[in-house]
Amino acid sequence: MTSTNTLTRRALDFAVGISLNGVYSPSADTRPAAWFWPKTAGTLFGYTRKCFEFSSDPEHLALLLKVAGDNLGLVRRQGVWTAELQGNTVSGDSLQEALCRAIVLRELGPSVEVPDEYQE
Repeated sequence: MTSTNTLTRRALDFAVGISLNGVYSPSADTRPAAWFWPKTAGTLFGYTRKCFEFSSDPEHLALLLKVAGDNLGLVRRQGVWTAELQGNTVSGDSLQEALCRAIVLRELGPSVEVPDEYQE
């Protein structure tokens, strides 16, 4: 288990994807591990194989803010972002990193099981 407050890059992106109703597919001899998101109608089991960079790609900021909802507080002090969501507080080096950690904390809890394939 990895502390939500220490998740970064691929591990954080994985946890956000699972928080947003993604599905994890463990690795096999014939393919690498992957997670599938978002749910769509035209693919196997209704999911598309994707690995978005939620924590760093600005394209996903609007979606993350929508998922967080109105009870989100964001503050930047001395170069560190702090996000408060439903009484839980996390920090990050960037706005998106803090926002992602806040969503993961709310949806999955203070620690997350991240597969080896997504560890740094």
